[in-house]
Order: sequence, then C-alpha cells, then structure tokens
Amino acid sequence: MKTGLLLALGLCILPLAGRAWTAQSKSTKATTPAASDAKKTVATPALNPGEWVPFVDPEDQIFPSLLLASATLKPPLRDSEPAERPDAKTHPAAKPPPAPAAPTMPPPDLIGDQNGLIGVTIASPADGAHVRVELRENALMQASVLEADLPEKGKEYHLLPRIDYKFDALNRVRQSIPVNLSFAVQADGKNLGQRLLTARVHPINDCPYAYQNPDDERDYVDISWMFAAYVNEDHPAIPTLLKEAQEMKVIDGFDAYQSHDPGRVLLQVFAVWEALRQHRIKYSDIGTTTTESESLYTLHVRFIEESLAESHANCVDASVMIASVLRRMGIDTFLVLEPGHMFLGIYLDNAGKQSACLETTMLGDDDPAKCVENRALAKAASRETRQLKGWKGFNEALDSATKEFKKHHSRFERANDPEYEIVDITSARREGIAPIGFVQPERSN
Repeated sequence: MKTGLLLALGLCILPLAGRAWTAQSKSTKATTPAASDAKKTVATPALNPGEWVPFVDPEDQIFPSLLLASATLKPPLRDSEPAERPDAKTHPAAKPPPAPAAPTMPPPDLIGDQNGLIGVTIASPADGAHVRVELRENALMQASVLEADLPEKGKEYHLLPRIDYKFDALNRVRQSIPVNLSFAVQADGKNLGQRLLTARVHPINDCPYAYQNPDDERDYVDISWMFAAYVNEDHPAIPTLLKEAQEMKVIDGFDAYQSHDPGRVLLQVFAVWEALRQHRIKYSDIGTTTTESESLYTLHVRFIEESLAESHANCVDASVMIASVLRRMGIDTFLVLEPGHMFLGIYLDNAGKQSACLETTMLGDDDPAKCVENRALAKAASRETRQLKGWKGFNEALDSATKEFKKHHSRFERANDPEYEIVDITSARREGIAPIGFVQPERSN
C-alpha cells in the first residue's frame, strides 16, 4: 500500500484466529513497511507516457469503518512537532517507545492526500506536465479534483484527490453494495479520457485489521488499531446499562478512581458485568465478512445495540462493549490480543501502574463450582455481593485472563513480536482514532 494511513502508529496489533473468530494465519516474520517502501495493493503493468489507470486501495474495496475511524487521524510527525506524543497512561507491559521519528516526508511519486485510498496512477506525458484529476460525485462521496505538476516524462505518479466523503451515508451501509467511481483526467488542457471503476463497499461492521502483500510476506501493514473504533463510550445504550448496573446494588455509586482503591474499581466493573448478564448474552464465534481475499484480513464486529438485541457476542464484541461502558464511567481500558483471541484489560488506578484482565467470553457462562477470588475485589465487596450468582464467574474471568496475560508478559514487551499486542484505547483516541458513531437504523415502510 502506498498510503501513509496504513502505516503503524505504535497502537497496532496483529490479527488472531481462535475462539474469537476464524482467520487465516499470517507469517510472524512480516514487518510493517516504512513509508518509502509502501506499495500499491494491486500491481499494474508499466504505463506509457500519458496512460493512466484508477485504483481503490485495498483491492478495489471500500471500508466505511476505516474511513470513519480515521477521519480525524493526526498527521505524520513533522519537524515542528515533538518526536513523540505522550500517552495518557503507560501500561505495565507496554512495548519500549520507538526511537524519535525522523521528519516524515511523502515519497516523491505520491501527490495529494497522503492518507488517501482512491486515485489514479499516471505516467507523465511530458516534463512538467500539468495534470487535472477529477472524481465525480457518487452515493458515498462528493466530487473531488486534484491538480498537480508532474516533473518527469514517463515516470509514474500516484495522484490522490482529497475526497469529501458523505460520512452519514457511509455509516448507514449495513450490507455489501457496489459503487461506481467515475474518473476523468486532463494533461496540459488535453482530455486523456474517462474511466469507470466499480468498487465493493463493505458493511460498517466489517473491520479491516491487516494486509499482507501476496507477493512479498515482508510487506505487511497492520491496522489493528481499528478495533478501538468499535469502542464507543458515547453510545446511547450506555446510560440505560449504567442504570441497570446501579440497580444491581453491587456498589453505592460509580466514582472511577476517586477512592484510590483497586478493589472498588473492580467492583464497579462487576456491577456492569452483572447488568450485562441480565441480557443473557451468550458467546458466539460468528465473525464472517464479505471479504474474499487471502491477503486482506477483516472481521465482522457487532455494535453494542446488536450484541444486546441478538444476545450474542464473540470475544471482540464483548470486549469492545464492556470497554465502551467502562470508558463512559471514567475507567480506562485496553484490548489484549493474542493469536486467535482478544480479552479486556482494565487500569485499576489513574496512573496506569496497576491493571487486571477480564475474559469477556465467560460473560454468559454458568458460574463455576469453585473459583479463586480476587483479594482486592473480595475486600471491597459486601457479603451480599459475594453471594450473587455472577460472583464466581466474574472472579474466574478475572483470574483466567490475568494469568494468561502474565504468562505472556515478556512477549507483550518485545518490540519485534507482532502476535502479542496491547491496544490502549486512550492512546488511540489521542492519535485521532474516533469511535464509529451510532446511527439509528432506518425503518422500512
């Protein structure tokens, strides 16, 4: 890929394949390419001067989720900005910070929107040719134009107009549809023709999280920070869930970290757990998407309203749902990814020095006969709370995930280990990864 958008942000993680969902395995030797090494996802034959072809990355597919989540993405670091952006918290198992970044400059053959995914590749018809690229309006985007001077005759340039997307229309795509993209190109006032490219538009639930160049396993782009976009602390269902959690009478109020007591933080999480149990949400490993590709990896992620309505959730669905509620309460979270699985991490203090993990797939499981109680939680809980039906299951979910996290602690710390990663939601927000907003489904007449 040639786009700067799909380069690592330090928040990125590798895909999975297990109880969470079914996915193809990828080489662990793959690395994220530097900007200067980025490639187009679709190889094209060499063009003669004046010839051009349109493209849509990746693989002639449009992901509304990616466009919405990255709409406010911060630009690459420049000379005038600090080399690093501090995170709100430093997780105990966070990887070492990267070396200060060199000034980021776009490759000379990429002109226009450095985060763009739609454009044309053209071989300049002459030295210093003035080229005009037009993308006409369609159901998902307004008309866009890019004009540029191409210095070298015969050299191929990638021209990416800055596209004015119709975000509301993108957010309403609930099933796969085709869209026609009409391009027109002029050079030095001469019409070089028009082209029509039909792209496949994915439903908003389809989350792309990795791309592997089929011709080069080292050319790997990891965008698993996309999972943070499905954490939506502003979802309209959350106030009702918080009211239900309050009615569990597990705790007298939600005060996040004000008590400076990790046990009370966990008690607030347990109240949410109990409220969600009342919705009888069962584990479901369904994660099929409309993507048919050996190199592009996607996952269907349920939104909160869908998990509640369907009473089903896989490990990703449940993790982003609980993370959404906790963030609304003021409790910071992170997503923990291992090969084939995701579980939720919870910061237990405001500084981020203490944490616990929660196996969210146990939300709908029957309580075990025995469990290892979390000491801090047990100390903060009342006698009546410890007798609730979900108590043992919650403690088991804490114990199981926390042990799993500690088991692979060293792998999370390795900077060159792509299979074990942490996605800090606060860090993702600071980088501009926005939650995908709730849209009321349209009623049929």
